[in-house]
Amino acid sequence: MSQVPKILKLTSNDPGHKLFLMGNEAIARGALEAGVGVAASYPGTPSSEIVGTLSKIGPAIGMYVEWSTNEKVAFETAMAASLCGVRAMASMKHVGVNVALDSIMTASYIGAVGGLVLISADDPGAWSSQSEQDNRYIAQQAYLPVLEPSSVQEAKDMVVRAFDLSEQFQQPFIVRPVTRVAHGRGDVVLGPLPEKRRKGVFFKDASRFVLNPGSVRKNRPLLIQRLKRIQDAANELPFNRLRITDGSRIGIIAGGVAYTYAMDALRWLGIEDSVSVLKIGTTYPVPSKLVLRLLEKMDRVLVIEELEPILELHVKSLAFENRLTPKVHGKDLLPVAGELSVDIVAEAVSRIAERDLPSVIQEARKRRSELVPLAPVRPPTLCAGCPHRASFYDINAASRLVSMELGESVVPVHPGDIGCYGLGFQPPLNSKDVSISMGGSFGMANGFARVLDVPIVAHMGDSTFFHSGIPPMINLVYNRANVTMVILDNSSTSMTGFQPHPGSGVTALGEGTVKISPEAVARACGIEFVEVEDPFETSKAIDTIARAIRHHGPSFVVLRRKCAVLAQREGQKALPWRVDQNKCVDRKPPCQVGCPLHVDVQGYVAHIREGRFSEALELIHERLPFPGILGRVCTRPCEGACIRKKVDDPISIAALHRSVADHAMSNVPKIEIRDSKDQKIAVVGGGPAGITAAFDLRKLGYKVTIFEALPVLGGMLAVGVPEYRLPRDILKSELAIIEEMGVEIRLNTRIGADLSFSELRSSYNAIFLATGAHRSVGLFGDEVEGTPVMDGLELLRNVSLGEKVPSAHKATIVGGGMAAVDCARTCIRLGFQQVEMLYRRSRSEMPVLDEEVQEAEKEGVKIHFLVSPKSILGTKPLRVECVRMSLGEVDASGRRQPSPIHDSEFCIETDLLVSAIGARPAFEFIEEREVRRSSDQRFLHVDQDTMATHIPGVFAGGDAVSGPSTVVQAMAAGRRAAASIDRFLRGLELRCDVSAERGSGNRPLMNLKSVPRAARVQMRTATSEDIFDISREVNLGYSLEEAAQEAKRCLSCECKTCINLLGCPAVILEHGRVAIDQEKCPGCGVCAQVCPNEAIVKGGRDGNSSGN
Repeated sequence: MSQVPKILKLTSNDPGHKLFLMGNEAIARGALEAGVGVAASYPGTPSSEIVGTLSKIGPAIGMYVEWSTNEKVAFETAMAASLCGVRAMASMKHVGVNVALDSIMTASYIGAVGGLVLISADDPGAWSSQSEQDNRYIAQQAYLPVLEPSSVQEAKDMVVRAFDLSEQFQQPFIVRPVTRVAHGRGDVVLGPLPEKRRKGVFFKDASRFVLNPGSVRKNRPLLIQRLKRIQDAANELPFNRLRITDGSRIGIIAGGVAYTYAMDALRWLGIEDSVSVLKIGTTYPVPSKLVLRLLEKMDRVLVIEELEPILELHVKSLAFENRLTPKVHGKDLLPVAGELSVDIVAEAVSRIAERDLPSVIQEARKRRSELVPLAPVRPPTLCAGCPHRASFYDINAASRLVSMELGESVVPVHPGDIGCYGLGFQPPLNSKDVSISMGGSFGMANGFARVLDVPIVAHMGDSTFFHSGIPPMINLVYNRANVTMVILDNSSTSMTGFQPHPGSGVTALGEGTVKISPEAVARACGIEFVEVEDPFETSKAIDTIARAIRHHGPSFVVLRRKCAVLAQREGQKALPWRVDQNKCVDRKPPCQVGCPLHVDVQGYVAHIREGRFSEALELIHERLPFPGILGRVCTRPCEGACIRKKVDDPISIAALHRSVADHAMSNVPKIEIRDSKDQKIAVVGGGPAGITAAFDLRKLGYKVTIFEALPVLGGMLAVGVPEYRLPRDILKSELAIIEEMGVEIRLNTRIGADLSFSELRSSYNAIFLATGAHRSVGLFGDEVEGTPVMDGLELLRNVSLGEKVPSAHKATIVGGGMAAVDCARTCIRLGFQQVEMLYRRSRSEMPVLDEEVQEAEKEGVKIHFLVSPKSILGTKPLRVECVRMSLGEVDASGRRQPSPIHDSEFCIETDLLVSAIGARPAFEFIEEREVRRSSDQRFLHVDQDTMATHIPGVFAGGDAVSGPSTVVQAMAAGRRAAASIDRFLRGLELRCDVSAERGSGNRPLMNLKSVPRAARVQMRTATSEDIFDISREVNLGYSLEEAAQEAKRCLSCECKTCINLLGCPAVILEHGRVAIDQEKCPGCGVCAQVCPNEAIVKGGRDGNSSGN
C-alpha cells in the first residue's frame, strides 16, 4: 500500500518539508520558527496578511497578536516586549513607518534585548499606497540594519535570522519585503519550531532605557560601534553571495527582488556564466569587503535595485575611497520610479554587455504594445452596495444644497483621507479635493478653515479615526474651527482585509472587547453637533450633513453602515432592484429638449467624436433634410441649453452639425421611402417649413408637390440669407435631395394667379400652407413708390437673384434683427464705403447672435443704439430726422419698450436708407372665409399642436402662422404639420402625445465639479481680403480633427442620473438603456432614491412593470 502523504499546515513542525506560501505567510512562518512572543501591526497593504495569518494561530502556540490602533503603538508594543527579553515583531506598510518614526528613531539608541524586528513592506510602483518612499533611507538615518529578501523562501529565512542577529548585536533589525515578494507565492522549505516561548522579565536600566541628553551622548557611540560590528558580520552572512567568473570584466550587484530579475535577465541574454554577480541581502549596511572584491576585478559594474540609488551610492563611495576605477552604472540605465521587471533589467544589462536584446524580449514588448490598448479599462471602483458611495453622494448633495443657499461661487472644500473610500475620488463621486496621509483630512481642514470663507467638509474612515484622527479632531475643537467632520463608519478596516479596530468590539484574536464609538469620543471632546445617520437613508443623511455644514463651530457626523462585502458574507444581501423600463423614459439631454426639431444632438456628436460622419448624417436625416444649411443658419437654441456652458463654453453644436454635411454629403445615403401611397399632398411654399413637411411626408410614401412662387426653391434660405452665410452650391446640393426623393417641385407658380386655392383643394387630399413672410413692414407706414427708402428683404432678394441693386457711398440700415445685420454686411460687400445701422433698443436687446454683430462691426459696420428714424426731411440729398430713445418696461417680446426722448431730434444724411424692421405674410390668394386669420388679421389661425386650420385637410405653419421666426422654428412647424397630415390621411385623431419626443425640460443632476475646462474649438474664417467677396463664405467650418476635438467636449448629459451621480458597478448600460446587474446588486436601494423618475423598483429582473 502506498503511504498517504502528510497534510502540512503553517504550524507543522516538519523541518525540510515544503509548503506553498504567500510571501507574507512565509514571514509569519518565520516568526513562528523564531519563537516570536508578541506580534503587533496596523493593517496596510502589502503587509496585512502577516498578522492576519498569525492572529488565527497565535493563541494556540502562546503568541500574543494584536491589531494596534496605529503603527507607532504597534512598534512601541513590540519594543516593550523586546526589552523584557521576549522576541517581538512589528509589521507595517512602508508609509506606516512614518507614523512610528518618532519611536523608531530613538529605539536604535536603546537597542534590543529580546530580538526586535520591524517588517517594513515597501511598495515600488505604489500599487496600494500614496507614495513610493524607500525606507532604506530611514534605516540608514535610524542606524537600523536591513535584510531584503529576493524570494518567498528568503523572506522566511531572513525573518528567522534577523531575530538571531538582533539579539546577537542587541539592535533592532528591519526586514524589507517589497510588494512583489510579500504577495508573491512559492515553495518554502520549513525549519524547526521552538519547543517553548520565553517569558518576559524586565531588568531596569535607566541609563540605557531612559533617553535624555546624557544617555543619548552615552548611547550614541555604542550604537555606532554596534553598527560597525554588524557591517563586518554582513560579509559572512549567507544572504550576501559573490560569484567571480573567470575572465569576466562585467559585474552585476543586485539587492532584494532585483536579484531575481537580474538572474532571469542574464539567462535570457545567455550570459549568466560569463558575468560576475554579487547578491546583496543586507542592503544596509552593505557587505563592503565583498563589494570591493568585485570592484577590483571589473571594468564595468551595474547596480540593480528598485527605487532609490542607495546601493549604487554605497558602491560608488567604496570605489572612490579605495581608488578603484571601474565604471559603475545604476540609475543612469534603470528607472528610479516604479517596479523593475526582467525586460527592463535585461535592456540595462545588454547595454553594458554590448549585447542585442534577445528576440523573445523584443517580441514580448511588441505583443504588449499591441495588446494593452485592446484590454478594457477597469479603473478601481467602490464595490456595488458600498456604503461609502452613498456617503459621498450624501456629502455632495448636502454641499450643493448649501452652495445654492450661499451662492454658486461658494464651493465647499472636501479634504479626504486614506482608505478604501479613497476610490471615491474618481468621477462621478469626486469625493475629495486633497489627501496626503492617514488622519490628514482633519488636520488640513483646520488650515483651510483659517484662509477660506467657504464650508470645509472633511471625511475619514472609522479605522483611520482611531489611528490618527483624534488629535486633529481635538485641535479643531480646541481652536474653534468651523469645520464639518464626517466619519465613514463601515465597522472594519476594509481596504486591507476587513481587520477589526477599536470600534468593532472584537480583537485580532476574535475576543470580545469594549466597543468604542467615534461619536462618544467626539462628545467627550466637547463637540456640540454630533449626529449619526445611515448613509443609505439619503434624505435624512443629506439633511443632517447640511445642518452640520451650517452649524457654527466644529460639527461631527457619523455615517454608519456595515461594509457591503462583510454584510454579504454574513448573509445580509437583500433582494436586488430592477429598472422598470416603462418608467425609465430617458430624460432627453437639454440640447435635444432645447432644439425645436428635437434632433438627437448627443447621438450625432458621439458619432463625430469617433469619426463616424456617415453614421452621424444618417441620424440627422431621421429628423431633417439639410444639415449643411441648418448648421450655417440656425440660431442654436440647443447651445443655449447646453450644460457645458456651466463649465466654460457650450458645445459648438451648429458647427458640428454643419461638419457632418461638409465631410459626409459626398456620400449621402439614399433616403428610405416607405410603401408608396396614393394620396397627394400640396405644399404651398418652398421655404424651410414647406420643405421639411415635404421631406417627412415623402419619407412616409405620400405623393408630394411643392408650389413655389419664386424662381428658386428654398424661400428665405434662397433669397433672404446672403451667400456669404449660405453658399448657393450648398443650398442647391442639399435641396436637390428633396427632388431626388420624388417630390414634385413647381417653381414660378403663384397660388391665386397661376392656380386657384379652390383648384388646389379639389386636386389634393391635403394642403400645407407655408408661404412665409416675404412682405416688409413699412418704415413710415406703407411706403409709396418713389420714396427714397428701400425694403431690406427686396435688397437681399435682388442680390440673391442677381438683379440690379443700387450703389452709392453711404447706406443706413434701420433695424436690429438678423435681416438688418445681413443687409448691412451685404452693403459692405456691394462696395458702400460707409455703412451704419440705427436700432431703437440697446445692444443686449438685439434679437441676433452676438457673434454676428461682432462680425459686422469687424467688417466696418457702425451701429447707433437707442436711435429711431422719425421722418424724411429731404431727398436730394437724403436727409432723415431721427430721435433718441430710452427703454422702459418689458413688452410682449420680452424686451424693454423704447420711448422717444423729448427734444432729442437730430438729422443724418445718407445715400440709401434700408428698412429692415420686420416682415409679414401675404394672403391675397386666400379669401378670409376660406382660412381664418388671427385676431389681428396678420397671420393664419391654426391649432398650435396640430397646425390644422378650421378647414379639414388644410394645415398651415411657419412664418405665415407665427410671423417672422427662425429657420429651425419654421422647420419644426413643418414637422408638426407633416405628422398631423399623416394622421389625418390615415383617419386618426390629430392630437397625439408628443411628450416623449419633446422630452423633459428639467436639467440633469450632474456633478460638474471635476469636469476639466477645455477651450471651444474656434471655426476657421476667411481672410480679410476674401470677406468682401459677396459669394465668399466667411465661416469655413471644421476639419475632421477639429470636429472630433470639439465633439469630445460633450458631457453626454442625458438623464442616467443613477449612473452619473453614483457610478455603482451594478448599474449598467445594456443596448443604451439603464439596467441593473442582478448578480452584483446587493439591494442597498440608493439608486432608487436617486432616480428622478421612480423607475428603479424592488425585486425581479429588469423589464416592464410586470417584471417579465
